[in-house]
Amino acid sequence: EISLTLARSLASREMRDKANAVIADALKAHPQNQQLQLTQKQLANATPEELRKFRMEAIEQLTDPTLKSLRLAELALQEGKSDEGLKHLQEAEKTGPDNMRVKVMLLEQHVARDQWNDASRYVEALAKANHDQAGGLMYRVRYALARALRATTAAERQAELERAQKYGADLTQQLPEFGQSWLSYGQALQAAGKPQEAAER
Repeated sequence: EISLTLARSLASREMRDKANAVIADALKAHPQNQQLQLTQKQLANATPEELRKFRMEAIEQLTDPTLKSLRLAELALQEGKSDEGLKHLQEAEKTGPDNMRVKVMLLEQHVARDQWNDASRYVEALAKANHDQAGGLMYRVRYALARALRATTAAERQAELERAQKYGADLTQQLPEFGQSWLSYGQALQAAGKPQEAAER
């Protein structure tokens, strides 16, 4: 059963070679298992619709409500169904309010919708949890850059770029040993039209 679930999950991510390898290994231990034999045949000729069915079957077997909603959200978002994906993420948050993966995905969805107040709440929540191991500074850089990218006025864009640069500089001062600190700062400088300074970071 575990092999079948894993194979279906792998297949749903278009990793058919790995899925087939999982089934092949399971068949060595259980050569007469008809379900394994059938799954192997299905994987060999599976259409996108069949692969989606495998994935849904794997999701339906999940007993953790938060993980189940999260997987449904991932599937919906991969299929371009952003509203449905957001709905599943909100359900996941209800059952798993401390799940950081859910918070990150909700942040991304609100940013994509230009819902800055909602996005800001998740930046603060992730910072409080120190999810980036940098006191939230990495999320603050990304948030400011996203706002700058969607700014409707030159003044607003400039203000957000300055925030991004400040947070990036703070990162390099507080965590100079981490390459991600310098990368974040470099991205902020690049966005601000300072390629030479960015290249030196």
